[in-house]
Amino acid sequence: MTYSVKRDELTEEKRAEMKNIVSRYVCAQCQKELTIHTNPEEATIEVGCLVKDHSGWLEKTTAAQEYRRAGQLEAYRPDLGRQMNLLALRYPSAIVDMPTAALFITDCMRLGLDPLIQPA
Repeated sequence: MTYSVKRDELTEEKRAEMKNIVSRYVCAQCQKELTIHTNPEEATIEVGCLVKDHSGWLEKTTAAQEYRRAGQLEAYRPDLGRQMNLLALRYPSAIVDMPTAALFITDCMRLGLDPLIQPA
């Protein structure tokens, strides 16, 4: 799926819409950034993946959004040891082993809290 506009019909409003699409979405098949490119065969300017066979867009998400949608946070698993050490310094009686640290971090994410930020 591409969003295309004829070159002679391109306005600042349509250009802004194209930039908005590029900043908010990624390719649904390869998860790569979308680009604004020209199609000389049809005399259009298009937004889409550079791979012509790919179609569809996915909205970019943050780690918290992925967690709320029951996604996997595999990228953050290697940091658990580092996070556990930081939390153990701050909460020595609460963080005693890996399972309690993982539970504590999961509860903080579920509640939208950052336990390392000091209260104002």
